[in-house]
Amino acid sequence: MKYLPSTKQLQYLTALAQTKHFSKAADLCNVTQSTLSAGIKELEIIFGVALAERTKRSVIMTPIGKKIAEHAEKLILDAEQMMALTAADQGPLTSKLQLGVIPTIAPYLLPKLLPKIRSNYPHLELALRETQTDVLVEEVLNGKIDIALLALPASDHKLVEKPLFEDPFLLLAPSNHPIIKQKTIDASTLMGEQLLLLEEGHCFRDQAIEFCTRQGVTDGFGTLGATSLATVSQMVAANFGLTLLPQMALDKEVGSNKSLAVRPFKSPQPTRTIGLIWRKTTPRLADFESLAQVIKSTQVI
Repeated sequence: MKYLPSTKQLQYLTALAQTKHFSKAADLCNVTQSTLSAGIKELEIIFGVALAERTKRSVIMTPIGKKIAEHAEKLILDAEQMMALTAADQGPLTSKLQLGVIPTIAPYLLPKLLPKIRSNYPHLELALRETQTDVLVEEVLNGKIDIALLALPASDHKLVEKPLFEDPFLLLAPSNHPIIKQKTIDASTLMGEQLLLLEEGHCFRDQAIEFCTRQGVTDGFGTLGATSLATVSQMVAANFGLTLLPQMALDKEVGSNKSLAVRPFKSPQPTRTIGLIWRKTTPRLADFESLAQVIKSTQVI
């Protein structure tokens, strides 16, 4: 009788396929390198094939190893969903939840949101992941995280999108800039201005460029290689240019800074839709709807 591989062994394999490195895979699984290596060897005995080529510096998965790792990832996701079914029976948000958040939301919403979550759901074990939209969408799809908070749409038919609220864009400028004489900003007056934006890969950069382009502003888009709105805002304060700022970031990035001034845009105002995404196949609908309600009740705009 052939032995079946354990879930733990399959987790070792998927981690190795992901990292291509025994030490990094062991760290990912929170085990020693010798434990992970032994688990991979046991899998190779069970399957009767080599799953990886070992070198001193890296690991190359064999063709069959890649295929088995892909199947293993699906099996692990199914196992996690079975665990989620039992958690759902115990009430919403009573087990572990892996939440992803984009960088242009996390520093502004989480300080107000997390205390409410802790108060309302004290048994929830929350794990946070902050990174860009494309990464979060992929990680939700492959089960590495359960749910993500970002700017919609995510544009994948395998995902549920739950809109929560609108976050308008504002113009941020040095307080001595002539454009501040306008009480509401006509976007066409941005033509010829230096617009400071986040580095490529941030959806807020794409949204800002899309709005400006619709208004006929087709040049002046600069990038500092900045990964945070805090850095961009400080560059504006130092008279390096102008930027668009989501309203939720207003208090933190501007506050009482007298070197900065903020103006709304003329109607129709540019805005982004903040919402949650999760897999359509998830059994944790009650958890995610409960989280959505807590977020909607948290005042950040």
